[in-house]
Amino acid sequence: MTKVKYIGNYYKVMFDKDKVYDLIGVVDGLYKVYSDEFEDWGLFSPEDFEIVSTSNVKR
Repeated sequence: MTKVKYIGNYYKVMFDKDKVYDLIGVVDGLYKVYSDEFEDWGLFSPEDFEIVSTSNVKR
């Protein structure tokens, strides 16, 4: 699974800045990212994340 680090503005979403999350897919050009803290996923702009490790991402 690909890991991404949130580099966006923390006040916009449920993610902590600089924390690493699981990228579970790409939907219509948006990253589908899972948050363990909220046990939920959402679709977000790739501009708000930095890929820190890669594997096969389902498209």
